[in-house]
Amino acid sequence: MPRLWILAGDDYSLELFSRELQRASGADEIVSLDGRELKAADLVPHLLSLPMFSAHRVVLIRRLIGLTAKGRRTGDDDGPTGSRGRTRARELATVLVQADPRVVVIAIEPGLDREPSPENNWLLAELKGLAPELRLSRQVLEDADEPLALARAVLEAGPADTPEVVIIRFAPTGPDSVLRWARRRAREAGVEFSPGTLESLLERVGYDRRLIDLELEKLALYAGPERVTREDIRQLVVETVPVSAFDLLGLVVEGDGARAVKLIRQLRREGENPQNIIGALAWSLRALRLLQTQSLRAELTEVQQATGLYPGQIRQLLPLARQLGIRRTEQALNDLLELDWQAKTGQVDPWLGLELWLVTQTAARRA
Repeated sequence: MPRLWILAGDDYSLELFSRELQRASGADEIVSLDGRELKAADLVPHLLSLPMFSAHRVVLIRRLIGLTAKGRRTGDDDGPTGSRGRTRARELATVLVQADPRVVVIAIEPGLDREPSPENNWLLAELKGLAPELRLSRQVLEDADEPLALARAVLEAGPADTPEVVIIRFAPTGPDSVLRWARRRAREAGVEFSPGTLESLLERVGYDRRLIDLELEKLALYAGPERVTREDIRQLVVETVPVSAFDLLGLVVEGDGARAVKLIRQLRREGENPQNIIGALAWSLRALRLLQTQSLRAELTEVQQATGLYPGQIRQLLPLARQLGIRRTEQALNDLLELDWQAKTGQVDPWLGLELWLVTQTAARRA
């Protein structure tokens, strides 16, 4: 059986990992599969033999583990739906345990909330049943540069001596780590900042590294060899997208789908990038979830120290965090990450997807 790598957590880290994996794999063959419709027969040709004249094959499967979770929807553990889910997991596990150990199998799991185990996941339970010596190891990576190093480590790791599942979660990147990462990315992009200017950039766009990357590319074209100043940031890095994200989430909390769709269409007419809006919404929802872990009676300075958010961001988001609630926040974020993936893979128009997401979330408020 090949070693099964399960990667979850911060979605931009997963994106960076996948990108670096493609770059570092060289001549190795990489096969990308969608776990939502995956059948055992689809896996067989990729797992049981290697390509001719190649020492490796990398099989990248998206949402394999999340869709084999026990109790994923009502009736999963018992009844016809549960029987189908367990049968599918057993068939997939049978192929995996018979696979060539030199094949690298990686499950990319955006939006995976709970740590998978044989107790809560049909696929892992079936693997454990077929290979009782199966070993599970877990690791949390907190540094923003870890995805790049991990991609190379996965490719360089030899076959496992015994059946093994490695579960790795990318932790949400904190302010200090993002600032260090942004400094390195600025050097790579050839952008030089005057003192305190990079911090000003992060305050305007938040800690979404995808948005920071886009702004650094824009500033590199604008500034050339000149230093970027705080005045440049005020002129070039507008708060439209993050502020719009706050406004959109406010309408979600109110259950006002009509006004939310009207705002999205206004942003479209103004030439906004829908992926930037999706990224800003994702950042805001993560910030909401972080605020929901804090005491409602905590002082502003205490919340700032605990979350790393700026005071202005806390003042805008804290009322929304209290009204939206944990369950709706987590569901909204999971649905948004699914939309992000569908938009990037061409399965849905991002503007249409945003409208549908807003209608779904505002309808949940009225339910």
